[in-house]
Amino acid sequence: MDAKMGDWVVTPRRGKAVEINALWYNALRLLERWVHDELADEVKAAHLAMHAERTRDSFNRRFWNPEAGCLYDVVDGESGDDPSCRPNQILAISLRNPVLDQAYCLSLSLEIKPLIRNLMPRQKILDSMCFGPITRIPSNGGW
Repeated sequence: MDAKMGDWVVTPRRGKAVEINALWYNALRLLERWVHDELADEVKAAHLAMHAERTRDSFNRRFWNPEAGCLYDVVDGESGDDPSCRPNQILAISLRNPVLDQAYCLSLSLEIKPLIRNLMPRQKILDSMCFGPITRIPSNGGW
């Protein structure tokens, strides 16, 4: 998600952003569960599951940057894939339905943990990042 102050875009990003795709996958899985549990519609739930798996497969194939050991910040941008390693990548492993393959989790956590600690130096966070929720959200609401 782009930071903006007035008309100035602090981090202009064009293309497919990592956090938007992580949120999309999580939303598909939540909707799948809701359709299955609340509406008891197995057919629609299976259809959503198929889309979620396709999203997950595509995400892991397109966003994983093996050279950097983290995710691309943006893929298919105006200048190609952006290898910037930013804290927003935590959404790929911290949501209820993590999109990132577990094989990449440790590498990603080692790369982004220092970035997040630098943003919140006085708070002890992310002691166990692999497939667990963040237990403390900053009081100012932002990263």
